[in-house]
Amino acid sequence: MRGHHSWFRAVLAAALLSTVASAGAGGTAAGAPASNDPGLPQQWALPIVGASGAWPVSTGAGVRIGVVDTGVDLGHEDLAGKVAAATTCIGTGGDPARCKGSGQDDQGHVSGIAAAVTNNGKGVASVAPGAQLVVAKALDSSGSGYDDDVAAGIRWVVDHGAQVVNLSIGGQTSNILHTGATPFLHDAIEYAWAHGAVSVLAAGNYASLGLGLGSADYGNLDAVVVGATDRNDHVAFYSSALGNAKWTVLAPGGAAGLNQQDDILSTYWQSGAQNTYAYMAGTSMATPHVAGGLALLLARGYTAQGAVDRLLATVDPLSCGANSPTCHGRLAVARAVAQPGPKPTTPSTAPTSATTQAAASQRGGGAAPAPASPLPTVVAPRINRPGAVPAQAAAATPTTAAGQVPTAGQVGVGPARSVSHKRSSIPAAVVVVALVCLVVTGAVLASSARRAGLGPASGSARPGPR
Repeated sequence: MRGHHSWFRAVLAAALLSTVASAGAGGTAAGAPASNDPGLPQQWALPIVGASGAWPVSTGAGVRIGVVDTGVDLGHEDLAGKVAAATTCIGTGGDPARCKGSGQDDQGHVSGIAAAVTNNGKGVASVAPGAQLVVAKALDSSGSGYDDDVAAGIRWVVDHGAQVVNLSIGGQTSNILHTGATPFLHDAIEYAWAHGAVSVLAAGNYASLGLGLGSADYGNLDAVVVGATDRNDHVAFYSSALGNAKWTVLAPGGAAGLNQQDDILSTYWQSGAQNTYAYMAGTSMATPHVAGGLALLLARGYTAQGAVDRLLATVDPLSCGANSPTCHGRLAVARAVAQPGPKPTTPSTAPTSATTQAAASQRGGGAAPAPASPLPTVVAPRINRPGAVPAQAAAATPTTAAGQVPTAGQVGVGPARSVSHKRSSIPAAVVVVALVCLVVTGAVLASSARRAGLGPASGSARPGPR
């Protein structure tokens, strides 16, 4: 019932948007076509956040979304023409000037959720179909890498025009606590903010049995930290608590359960195949929904701070779970863009198949009719622990962007730490804790049973009733 309810709400939002647009709200377009992408009926997350209800006002046109993780499938039918720039930053030691290469993905990525080509009759739709992508590959084919390379990637995409930086990554950890931003990442995220770009950071998939113990110490980091919800609009069981993060929000990330269609459908890279799609789950999937939502607001003329404030002020109220005091709900992009922007902007173009496409007769938040058969998909890792650390010396001396050995207080203090592209990763520690809880519970029950004469005693004789 949740999907039908959200669809109805999106239609109402679309009606409001049409009214706003016709009244001359910043010169925005009077409507946008509903997507004809065959995968749309399987993309339950888009109507939940009201994506198509926002398109009559903004599609993110003119905004570049930076993606820093495993790269991008440059030849994918739903991404071709959307990538404004791409590179590889592996082995840079934190220096963006050393980034070189194509940025071609070789592990799987999240770019399609944020900005896949929409209404082209192929594949899937996206949150911000008018936005472009600037991609830095900083993680290897196992989905792992070092934070100094990620930091170089952040700086590189910002220097190449990114106004939003999607960071579907997280630090590896051997215990139940998810580590916060390392010095490398902290300084790079602050570099982005100082240059007018908003970083959007996955909270991680380190949830600790609902106890709220998996949050990071984000301090005063200028980044939006994103937790995940499932198809029923509940906080996903794997989603880490958001802790003390300055700006927090939930977004659809999938269930990571038995039914793959409860996860997030998007573009995917697979070796030896072309134009593949897959279902994935994790806070990594939730993050590009938020990055796309911010792109819609930035295209309306909001500043970085204004876009963040507007996005957080218009969330759907929803409990964010334990230890997430700054979080108030789940992303609602149609509501966020419903009001006129801070200044008139160039009319946002409708989703297109190449550069332009005639508007369809169906408009607003309604989904396109379901195709005769679902969009074919490949099997992607759905519960995927972070890969092994690359064969690189973790204790190697890091360098600053200028190539100098850093001193205290400079960018890149301390050895680079490993990070991972966490599509849906549940650390071994959580499993261990669960097993320990089961063992302890079993021991307590067994002890109670023995005392009550219901179970075997440690000796040969069964104790009598007391």
